[in-house]
Amino acid sequence: MRVIRKIALIIETIIGFGLPIYMWVLGLIMSPFLFLGFVTGGEIEMAVSVLAVALGGIGLWGMLQLAVKVIEPHSRVTTPRRLTGFVVCGLLAVSIATVLLGFEPKGFSLIFLPPVLVTVHFLYLARGYLWPNS
Repeated sequence: MRVIRKIALIIETIIGFGLPIYMWVLGLIMSPFLFLGFVTGGEIEMAVSVLAVALGGIGLWGMLQLAVKVIEPHSRVTTPRRLTGFVVCGLLAVSIATVLLGFEPKGFSLIFLPPVLVTVHFLYLARGYLWPNS
């Protein structure tokens, strides 16, 4: 793979996941307070928020593994089945966050659409590794 293409893929990943990573870090910082609010107040939204943060972390790890596999095809990453599970967890986290925050086309497109598009693009580029029989 050419160096320019690798740099373009890295830039695509940074642009696509910059804001979601920032939001995930904020959620990670707030997760103890959300969990405490769930335990003391019993509000289910807080538990769902903690679940979204946890799934988002798993999804970000999966996207990192996927990006490494796409950028450097001969590198060793986790198994295709596990990698697919990680990515599905990330997509579930995006879905939960969209429902919790309320779907507004402007806000959704700025925050959640770029990582979904980058993920779909990387899944397409890694299709030979993830689904070798197809």
